[in-house]
Amino acid sequence: MADRRAIESLLEYEYSNKSKEMIKKALAIGVPTLMGISLIISLSIVVSLVHEKQNSHPLDCILKPTFQNDIYKTCPYVDQYPLTNEVYVRICVNETIQIDIRRFYDGNPSNEGITLSQMQLHYLKSSVDHMDESILKSRTHL
Repeated sequence: MADRRAIESLLEYEYSNKSKEMIKKALAIGVPTLMGISLIISLSIVVSLVHEKQNSHPLDCILKPTFQNDIYKTCPYVDQYPLTNEVYVRICVNETIQIDIRRFYDGNPSNEGITLSQMQLHYLKSSVDHMDESILKSRTHL
């Protein structure tokens, strides 16, 4: 009977040691994996917060072109909207509101204003809401 109890206690000891070893192996693999997964998730959250996605298809058809920075010397607030064929409407707000309709050649503004075609007038009318928003926004810049 003593031998049987000794054998049972020895088997329990070996079984508990094997269980402990299996738990240690599982933890040795699982903990770094969980840490890696949590690190990847936290990094992806940080990156998504830092870099805002810009909409590649804006809701309206009007895209803002780049324009010369010299205009900021005379106008603290400038906004610009394209019409067609290198023609742009520029809103300059300082003490007064100026709306400039001008053709650009190779990115440089022409010296003369232009007459609008029917299609350009249509685009101008579709830009009026944007221009009104720009004028309202300009109040914060003065």
